[in-house]
Amino acid sequence: MKDLISDRQHNRILRLSFPNNDGPQCEFVVNKLDAFEGLSRDFKFTIEILSNDSTLALKDLQGKLMSVELVRQDGTLRYFSGYCFSFRLKSAGNISFYEAKLRPWLKYLSLRNDCYIFHEKTLNEQATDIFADYASIAKWDFRYCDNQVPMTDAVQYNETDYNYLNRRWESAGLHSFYEHSAEGHVLIISSNSTRAEPVDGDSDILFHRHAGSTEENSISEWSPVRKITPGRARVGTFDFKNPQPDNMSAPSLNEQGNILDIESYEYTGAYGFKEPNDGLRLAGLRISEMDAKGKLYEAEGNNTQVQPGRWCSLVDPSGRYPFGDNRDTNANKFLIVE
Repeated sequence: MKDLISDRQHNRILRLSFPNNDGPQCEFVVNKLDAFEGLSRDFKFTIEILSNDSTLALKDLQGKLMSVELVRQDGTLRYFSGYCFSFRLKSAGNISFYEAKLRPWLKYLSLRNDCYIFHEKTLNEQATDIFADYASIAKWDFRYCDNQVPMTDAVQYNETDYNYLNRRWESAGLHSFYEHSAEGHVLIISSNSTRAEPVDGDSDILFHRHAGSTEENSISEWSPVRKITPGRARVGTFDFKNPQPDNMSAPSLNEQGNILDIESYEYTGAYGFKEPNDGLRLAGLRISEMDAKGKLYEAEGNNTQVQPGRWCSLVDPSGRYPFGDNRDTNANKFLIVE
């Protein structure tokens, strides 16, 4: 173990750094990384760290920006960065074991409860105003979501900044994910998953069910999943100047077989939408949310390129697409959600 520490982090698959150059003056070695990432979900990175110092003040590590770099098979690096929201000593001795839990900068927004009214501002403008209060850490990028209508009055009442923004994004059909680098991570907010970027490197990932010489960096298990969802979404609103119900609906695009055709209804309140086309767009958005849960794929493997918000394709050893349509390129693209 002493040799492990003395060799520092050279030639290791996992290496730890402090992008702000504010780490402790002791040796740190990553022993294990347990990572979770998901589309529109906060990542959770738990790092087990070895150190030759058992006297570290735990509070001195809280809030530090840490970055773990994973050396891929081809020599490229993948980064897992986050702010330390929890740091604990697991065991002390000549070699001490510590545990750090990293979360995105957005988690800081869950610590502040507030009341505020945003007047005549788009959702992007509201988010930008809130992020300005976290300017020292906030890094974000809006993609394909510029065509927004200002809200007359949008109310945040006795709720955290985190909850307010997430419920607004969800209601507007926006999704989010994080892009990591050696310097930290950037929150990406987007409205169009069909314009997602491919995974790093080759977007065609080998599907190889059984162990063999090509098992490394492949997908070994693939399971299609179907779930019953509503067959139609309907949204309603009311205008006292035209006192009659105003409802718009959109059907599911999923072919679900012989099931009950259930409609999901949402009353959007007075002036929930102004024009029929606005109602159709909203109904289409709601049924798209439901359709996304009705057909998906679960996979297992050891590929180090996959990450939420990107897409990939699966190929067999012969170069064919075993789970798509070889005649339709778009049918072979799978969006990674977690």
